[in-house]
Amino acid sequence: MPEKIPPHKHCKECGKATPIDATFCSSQCETQHTMKLRRRRNQLYTYYLMMILLLVVILVYLGYFR
Repeated sequence: MPEKIPPHKHCKECGKATPIDATFCSSQCETQHTMKLRRRRNQLYTYYLMMILLLVVILVYLGYFR
């Protein structure tokens, strides 16, 4: 006979089972998740900035800005 598993969700950071109304299992996991998202956002902004700078350099090299 299979065991009954109570309703639950999993922590977004570590994957541990949490109650239905909780998103993270601890404040440490919530902090780590927030830092990870902030780091990803900053990497994305850096990537966009580098692409814009590369486009400007290419356009200057081709003579569009003289």
